[in-house]
Formats: sequence, structure tokens, C-alpha cells
Amino acid sequence: MKDSKVKEIVEKVFEKAKETSVNDSKNALCNHVADSCNLSYKTLERLYGKYIENNGENSKQSENTVDELCRYLGYLSYSDYLGKRKMGEGLQRGGKTWKLLIGVSLLLLLVALIYFQIFDQRCMTWTGNEYVKVGCSSSQRNEVEPLDTFRMERMKKEAVKASTLFFNEETGKPRYWYYKLDDDTIEFFTAPGLHPVHKKTLKAVTPYIIDKYVPNHSYKSSSFVN
Repeated sequence: MKDSKVKEIVEKVFEKAKETSVNDSKNALCNHVADSCNLSYKTLERLYGKYIENNGENSKQSENTVDELCRYLGYLSYSDYLGKRKMGEGLQRGGKTWKLLIGVSLLLLLVALIYFQIFDQRCMTWTGNEYVKVGCSSSQRNEVEPLDTFRMERMKKEAVKASTLFFNEETGKPRYWYYKLDDDTIEFFTAPGLHPVHKKTLKAVTPYIIDKYVPNHSYKSSSFVN
């Protein structure tokens, strides 16, 4: 193992010790680390002298000693320390791993946007007068239904009057359908099918319904009393 890596580990060990030790002297720090791992005070004193005080000692460190230092730092071993350290460097800005994570995140975001634009936006809800397109997962006060393009474009509730063209002039077929809420209230719609709220089949308008429920007053000057 490289001596530069061992020096890095030793420096981190004593930096950690300083955070919890009541005294940051060499003697106090070595005793503090010795109490928390399976290394003797003498071994730690030697490590401190070589890597912290730079006393020039050239002795090699055993694998067991370095593993124990790494365990003090929270790693399983020296190999575990190297692996996680490399991973951390990759996550730094500009690292290959960091760039890969950013790329994957952007791809997932794009997929999510496409999903919501294409698949989730295939529902509709009744606003009271017409259908509007909404997301199938959206929270709406009114019921959300599968998208029916024909109904969404054609089904409208309208306030009619005597001048409304209720029948096709060429075929005579009805252009409006109705639903009776009660004996005095009726709603008119521009397409056949089910009532958007009550889910009852709408009926085609008839002359009788028009005569009974559509006001016949025309706003002409001759209709007012002078």
C-alpha cells in the first residue's frame, strides 16, 4: 500500500480524535484513539511521529494496523476505505460518476414528462358547461373520466331561447338533447349521450318540449306597452 495513502488515513484519524478529545496534545490524542480501537499507545505514538510530526521514520505499516485505523474512521477495512473514497471522488463535480448520475437523472425526468404529456393527459372532466382535458392522476372536484374526443368537442350545455335553431333545416333532425332535473327545470345539450353528472340518457328535443320549456317572448318594440 502507498505510504501517501497511509499518511492520509493517519491524518484523518487524529483529526477525528481532536473532535472528541478533551486535549489535543500528542499524548492525549494517542491515548484517546487507543481507547477506541485495537492499536496500542506505542503504535499510535509512532504513527503520529512519522505522519503528523514528519520525523523521517521509514518503517512500513502492517496491513492489520492500517485496517484498524480505517475501522476507527468507520470503514470495514483499507480496501473498503479505498473503494468508498474513489466513489466519493467520482461524485465530485466534474467526475465521470457525477456526470453519469446527472445524465441518468435528466433522462428519467424526460421520460416522466413524456409520460404525463402523452399518457396521463388522456382524461377529461365536466366543468358544468363543457368537458376539458385533464391528467388522469389529477385531483379534481368533479369526476375524472377517460378521454372521449367526440364528447369533449361536441358536448356543451347551452341556454336556449325561442330563436335557437333546434332542428337541422335540411334533414329535420334534432340539434339539441335535453334532461329534466324536475318538473320546472330542464337542461339542453348540443350532443346525445349520457348526462355528464347524472349519467342518464339525454332525450332528443321535440316541438312539445320547446313549446313547454323555452320562453317564447321576443324583445320587439311592439311587444311592450307604451
